[in-house]
Formats: sequence, structure tokens, C-alpha cells
Amino acid sequence: MEKTQNRKYYLHPSAEVKDGKWVCIYCGAELPQSLKTDFPCTTSPKTPFDEKVSVSVWNCTATVFVEDVDIAQFCTARVRKT
Repeated sequence: MEKTQNRKYYLHPSAEVKDGKWVCIYCGAELPQSLKTDFPCTTSPKTPFDEKVSVSVWNCTATVFVEDVDIAQFCTARVRKT
């Protein structure tokens, strides 16, 4: 069985289309449509996101998923409130 390497991704805050390509409006880098790259934006905090971790925000509340599982069920009530 082949072992896959964890990939780290960085999110760019915003992009616009120039000459048919997505370009970060802050650092000017050409981006994929997902705005996820393996390099940070020059104006963003350098916090990598693992492809197995996602954050969903709705109604000013963030939910963190690891491999599509809501991690709140593994947290104490005190941690869930913060």
C-alpha cells in the first residue's frame, strides 16, 4: 500500500480574474480557482492548512472538521463554547 504524504495548503484572502487567470489581489500570485496554494500570501499569516482539516463558518460560529468529522464531539463543553 502506497503511503500518501500530507500536503499543507495556504489560503489567499481574495482574488480577481486577470487575462483569464485567478490572481491574488494582495500578493499578485497566480492562483488556482480554490485559492488554495502550497505557498502563503505575502500579506497573510503563515498558517498552513492540512488538506484533512476544514473550517466552516455559519452565523458567526466556526465548526472545525478533521477528515469530515466535526471535532466538537471530542471537546469538553467549555472548549466548545470558546
